[in-house]
Amino acid sequence: MESNLIKESIEKERIQLKFYEYLIHYRLSILLFLVAIFSFTNGLQNISTIILKLNNIQTKIGFFFTILSVISFVYQRSRLKLLSVETNEDGLLLIEKVNELAKQKNWSVESQTKDALIIKTNRSYPTSRLFISESGGENVYVFYKPNKILIRSVFDFEKSNGFVVSKGENNENEKFIFTKIKPAANSGLQKWRIMW
Repeated sequence: MESNLIKESIEKERIQLKFYEYLIHYRLSILLFLVAIFSFTNGLQNISTIILKLNNIQTKIGFFFTILSVISFVYQRSRLKLLSVETNEDGLLLIEKVNELAKQKNWSVESQTKDALIIKTNRSYPTSRLFISESGGENVYVFYKPNKILIRSVFDFEKSNGFVVSKGENNENEKFIFTKIKPAANSGLQKWRIMW
């Protein structure tokens, strides 16, 4: 991830991607929307004169796929929103704790700065040869801004040509990080709040 995207991700508290990465991330939404367009236009035959007749089966199919496309888009967009944890600890210390976890889990560090850590995980699942596959790995983003650490794990679509079916890998990665950076239960010195 480039430094300008890291800076923008921290400011907006949302993972910023390159254009082609957005296309990959939202590919299911795009596919569903294309199916809706084909339904509305009768396979692009009536593209210049779209007439929506509500009793027409193609119009109903088009609306159905449009709704699915919007739901998919909203869900995928929410997956880019960084989880926020308030803290008074030093950012370098928190980043170092996550770096230690990465070494324990055999995750590879793709990029590290004083306020950002980007990690790639590897899964033993086979890579996709079919349309749908399990996760081949995830990208874990950890950013620090004053009094906050921002975390999110998303699928690494470069490791799979198909659509990825979740088994909770992203939630598991985030849970490992929250557990690692959380202060000892008996210290009571810091107030942590996860903002979903």
